[in-house]
Amino acid sequence: MQEKKKINNGINLIPLNKRTKSEQREIAKKGGIESGKIRREKKQMKEIVNDLFSKPVTNQKIIDKLKTLGYKDDEITNQIAITSSAFFKALKGDIKAMEFLRDTAGQKPKDEIAIVEVPKILDDIPDNKINGDINDIKTEWNNSTSLL
Repeated sequence: MQEKKKINNGINLIPLNKRTKSEQREIAKKGGIESGKIRREKKQMKEIVNDLFSKPVTNQKIIDKLKTLGYKDDEITNQIAITSSAFFKALKGDIKAMEFLRDTAGQKPKDEIAIVEVPKILDDIPDNKINGDINDIKTEWNNSTSLL
């Protein structure tokens, strides 16, 4: 049988505010260096994609199809080809392609969750409890944890 090795990661679990100032600086420095590296990689990836999008299409079949949509030879780029490909898929009923086009056109619906307070209904409160402030009344209704 193999022995299980015990890994002590306790040192990694020390909160930042419990570390010395020099340790905090060192951790922040490492985080900043890594963050800069990731940011540069993302920027480079974005530049590569934009460069590929701006290149002209070389496939004659795609060029001919885009000409039927009214594009001229010098206007036909990979970005137009990709977008029109999604357009043709959407015409055939592809929901993902429809969503891609809607979102790309800036028509994406907002992803919001409305938080609505449950109204207090005076009819549910016994008459003998309505003498004081309505907020002082403790009932099952206004103490519930309903998500409504």
